[in-house]
Amino acid sequence: MCIDQEDKRQKACGMLSMGAFLKYSDSLLVLWDPSYTRRLWCVFELAGFMRSRPAGKPKLLVRPLILGPCSVLLTLTMVVVVTAIGWVPEQGDLAGKLALWGSQVLVLLIGLYAMISVARGYFRAVDQMRSELFNFSLEEVQCYCCQRNHVDPSGNRIQICDRQVLLQCIGIWFGTLEAFEQSVQAEVLPCLLKELSSHFFTYRHCVTATIPLLWSYLDLAAAILHYLDQYPGRTWRSAMDDGILRGASWWLGAVPTICAIAMRLSCALRKRRERAWCDCLVTFGILLCTVASFVVFVQLEQLKYPLGALLQEWLGPVRHLNECVFLLMVLLSAGVAFGCVGIHPRSFREVRLPPPATMEKPVETANEPSIRFERNQLSL
Repeated sequence: MCIDQEDKRQKACGMLSMGAFLKYSDSLLVLWDPSYTRRLWCVFELAGFMRSRPAGKPKLLVRPLILGPCSVLLTLTMVVVVTAIGWVPEQGDLAGKLALWGSQVLVLLIGLYAMISVARGYFRAVDQMRSELFNFSLEEVQCYCCQRNHVDPSGNRIQICDRQVLLQCIGIWFGTLEAFEQSVQAEVLPCLLKELSSHFFTYRHCVTATIPLLWSYLDLAAAILHYLDQYPGRTWRSAMDDGILRGASWWLGAVPTICAIAMRLSCALRKRRERAWCDCLVTFGILLCTVASFVVFVQLEQLKYPLGALLQEWLGPVRHLNECVFLLMVLLSAGVAFGCVGIHPRSFREVRLPPPATMEKPVETANEPSIRFERNQLSL
């Protein structure tokens, strides 16, 4: 919800209509960043929206802004890597092959390092938000007009103080300022923690961001079908095994599990170190663990042959059995990683509320311009 800060008439109409907007909105979309809970307008809108729906659960969607760049970064990294794979010739100079493979690995490591660094920063920001709302106080949140000392960019004095208007609204809607602060601590904080911990880098986000990997395997399957006559012994089933089923295994199972491991380690080691080089070493250590998990899946893929042979003794000849065995294993691992373990511990979104405050605070401050609205204009 945006209110015009330049046109005084539009600004006043926006303030007077906020209660109706919040009450009659079906849902509220919060585009969250670390400064969200430090702005009085944002906290007030969210608390007012939740208070206007006491009978049922509010339909609240909280999406961190950093999720977009993080997903785009992972997608671009995958695009560069899978595109470079097509440049590696099957026959040619060994040094040239090593150079191309090395460049791909370097691009992948740089992209993963940046993603891990962003994830650690995100989890630290959520911790900071938890601390700010746990000790929430109206004296510490900010308003645009107060930050500018009630002077607009043209040098004219701002007649309507947002903070004073909001304090009057809070007094009418919530009864007292203390009740509003307790509502933020008891309702807004748990809701934000739940949304931010449940919708950051989910399985769907991971699969969507890494879809270029599937494109690469589909391209491989098309190439196998196109050049069947040049590869004796290969049939259309080779395209099914090497392209579609193997690609689905890595895209839907192995890669999401690897990303989940990286996110879980990023959450566990999110604390910033005092020295920059120590913090970089922590990120690099998480990167090494991510690479190690990739190596584990490469080795796990080799188990599909003995397991497939064992199953064929029981079931008889079954087409594509080896690839189906690997697909089942990695889907199981992805289900455990995202469904049971998660990218953060359960304690990450838990909060213990502070005792209720008893000290009263004045609704108005002496050095801010005075303004009054009627109760029926501000009521929900």
